[in-house]
Amino acid sequence: MTEDVVELYVTLGHPGDDTFNLRMSPGIVDEVLASLDEQGIAHGGIIEMSAGPELYIEAVRVLGGAGGLAALASVIKTVVKRNEGKHFLIERDGEKIEADGYSEDAVERILKNRAEEQAARDQEWKRVLGDQDQSGDT
Repeated sequence: MTEDVVELYVTLGHPGDDTFNLRMSPGIVDEVLASLDEQGIAHGGIIEMSAGPELYIEAVRVLGGAGGLAALASVIKTVVKRNEGKHFLIERDGEKIEADGYSEDAVERILKNRAEEQAARDQEWKRVLGDQDQSGDT
């Protein structure tokens, strides 16, 4: 990956923890973390074993309270503006997309879709755990 290409993916967090995972190019980590702090978004680094490209991963708690998705959208907007002129790779609906421009509506749509996917994952997790409780499994 060249320095003029920035990767920033919003992926699902663990079931039931109200988080998304931000996977990002190492070159934007400091500005993303500072922007998360400015927005008051709780976050923490994650270590993941992978043979793929090395991206920094930060869990961001944005799903449990009001305004979390809007705050995350603001973080993404800030990072994109600070890196104007660079080519962005963004993940949406499980597929990577490339963007030279920026659309607030597209980012909000991506985050809304991710929130719906996370809610479905959480519901399935509860269902599976509930089935285990009823069957006597531990």
